[in-house]
Amino acid sequence: MRLADSVVVMEAGRVKSIGSPSETFGRITSQIEGSRFNQLSVLTAVVDGENAVLGLTKLQHPAGTIWIIGRAGRKGHITRVIVRAIDVVLAKDAPAGLSTRSVLSGTIAKLAHDGPLVTVEITLKEGYLLAIVTRGGYEELDHREV
Repeated sequence: MRLADSVVVMEAGRVKSIGSPSETFGRITSQIEGSRFNQLSVLTAVVDGENAVLGLTKLQHPAGTIWIIGRAGRKGHITRVIVRAIDVVLAKDAPAGLSTRSVLSGTIAKLAHDGPLVTVEITLKEGYLLAIVTRGGYEELDHREV
């Protein structure tokens, strides 16, 4: 996921899909039965610096800033980040008073209701992000922009 520019998915000897890691891996995990908690997104970002004291690296994505633990290369290096859908938090406004520091902006593109959970596909300025949230939490947002 982090090295390839293009991915080919085959099933029973036939090409099922071709695309970027961001497009392909998210779609694959969402199609595997029983994998709702394993769904992920792959985002491409640029290293923008690091905080060696805290052991964090700042990445810039067209939709916002992502902080990761450890080093991801020198400033300007392009890297990919794997984001699990269950690790995504939705908000109407910029978070305040939370420990989370990574913030991306996007628009809700698709919803899939599954009992008490909602899988949300968010279109970003570049790529997309999947989120799995509780139905109650989603309904309290009552908003299309996240």
